[in-house]
Amino acid sequence: MHEELVNYQFALDASCIVSITDKEGIIRHVNNNFCKISKYEAAELIGKDHRIVNSGYHTKSFIHHLWKTITEGKIWRGEIKNKTKDGSYYWLETVIVPFYNADGIPYRYISIHTNITERKKTDDTLAASEIRFRALIENSTEGIALTDEHSNIIYRSPGSVKITGIRPTQNTIGHSHPEDFETIRAKFAETLLHPGKPISFQGRFEHADGHYIWMEGTLTNMLLVNGINAIVSNHRDISKRKMAEERLIQSEILYRNLFENLLTGFVYCKGIFESGQMVDFIFLNVNEEYELQTGFKNVTGKHLSTVLPNLFSSDPEYARVLTRVALKGKSERFERFVERLNKWFTVSLYSPSNGYFVALIDNITEQKAAEQKVNRINDELEERINRRTEELRKKNEEMEAFSYSVSHDLRAPLRGIIGFTTILEEEYSSKLDDEARRLTGIIKNNTQKMGTLIDGLLTFSRIGRGEINKTIIDTHQMVEQVILELKHRNERNTISWTIHPMPYIYGDTNTLHQVWANLLSNAVKYSAVRPNPKIEISSFEKDGQQVFVVRDNGVGFNESYGNKLFKVFQHLHSMNEYEGTGVGLAIVERIISRHGGKVWAEGRIDSGASFYFSLPAINPDFVS
Repeated sequence: MHEELVNYQFALDASCIVSITDKEGIIRHVNNNFCKISKYEAAELIGKDHRIVNSGYHTKSFIHHLWKTITEGKIWRGEIKNKTKDGSYYWLETVIVPFYNADGIPYRYISIHTNITERKKTDDTLAASEIRFRALIENSTEGIALTDEHSNIIYRSPGSVKITGIRPTQNTIGHSHPEDFETIRAKFAETLLHPGKPISFQGRFEHADGHYIWMEGTLTNMLLVNGINAIVSNHRDISKRKMAEERLIQSEILYRNLFENLLTGFVYCKGIFESGQMVDFIFLNVNEEYELQTGFKNVTGKHLSTVLPNLFSSDPEYARVLTRVALKGKSERFERFVERLNKWFTVSLYSPSNGYFVALIDNITEQKAAEQKVNRINDELEERINRRTEELRKKNEEMEAFSYSVSHDLRAPLRGIIGFTTILEEEYSSKLDDEARRLTGIIKNNTQKMGTLIDGLLTFSRIGRGEINKTIIDTHQMVEQVILELKHRNERNTISWTIHPMPYIYGDTNTLHQVWANLLSNAVKYSAVRPNPKIEISSFEKDGQQVFVVRDNGVGFNESYGNKLFKVFQHLHSMNEYEGTGVGLAIVERIISRHGGKVWAEGRIDSGASFYFSLPAINPDFVS
């Protein structure tokens, strides 16, 4: 057996990589090829433990299995990674054959090796490349799919499944939207006709949950490429982009419609500047309304200097305004008369970006003409008002003269009548019978009433002309003061008074005091005939007005004639039954009217009356 081993060894030396170890793993022989690949001399290896070339790459279980196999007399085949003398590594495809002694026990192991280092490097490179590309495919957000020539799925990447949710076995063309089906099928047919050429597509495909998504990508026919043998689909979900595009299109349509149908002229321009000053500009876009208002046609793309030569030189302030707006971004609005067009315009300017400006214009020529007409009318009206004011002044002077005449000239005859009547009563009483004395009493009484009427008329006249000096008034205090004055005059002290809290008011103290005096004395007069006369005074706020109420349980009045209450010398009751001049309520109405309020009354015969007047309410904070 030993002679056979030696002969077999020399037969392999020439072409193979050979090493022989004993049963303890000591190297007993290496050929030249083994020395070359391990970079050791034979003398450095023979007699050494085989682990001198071990790389440490293999696991203990791997080594244990190897030795177990050969010590049992079996042939072992496998790949071993060894280490050279300089520390580099090489791979050997190895067959280890045990040889037996006379007792049939393995005592030598011949290892026949083939150098597979380059192949392993290639395999490692391919493996690493495959790992990288698989990682790219498996983690790509874009979808990658392989189909056969009938569009049946062979492989679908996780990204593709995530995009569509379609299970990998389902046909892709069958899931295209009905409106896009023919287009997608035509793209697939084109792919089959052009191997290796990417064919772009875009369309809607059904998602696994039933709705449609937009996808775009490419189809590449690689059916004849070994290792692929499929049609490769690279695709991505563009639903959000398509929605954004659709919104943009709708927005553009909307704003284009607004732009074209805007009743204001719109012009978008790019300024041309020299030394920081606008010297010209280019019309970038104008709407139809701008053309209608200005009369300019087809100005888009043209310079101002072409459309309106010398405008800036004739109106340098306009150029300065445009410069400020375009370079500083400050919006401005103004009116401008364009002499060349003989038209007035309102112009609103703003800058969307530096060096550019937008102008919104409105032709206000007719408005300006109307304003001029109004101004002329106003001038004429002012002149007429001045004339009327002067006439009114003169009439007021005449009224003053009339009032003086009434006050002085008419009172003299009245005094004379009263005086002579008194003389008749005192000096001729013995000669006058009862009827004569009754008649002289009537003369005196009516003459005194006439004097009272004259006093009321003069008071009414002065109320309309006198100055009103407004101040903050404590209404509650004013009412209590008026009631006290009525009591001092012994006017029906048996009346039951109810005074509710009342707000402060802003008005003229003297005239409003007269209002309360007239209303309260009126209530006293018409309620005193009742067994239990009652007068209630209150207030409430409505529509920004403070409303005051004087309510009595007196004789009341017929509301059908209520409109006469606040007229001069109007009576709803007999003067013989209830004394009065008929001027008091007219004075109330005039005073309240001059304060910006109004008066009204409610009542029924024998059921009392309520008199109202309103004044503008004031903010409580103003009082404090």
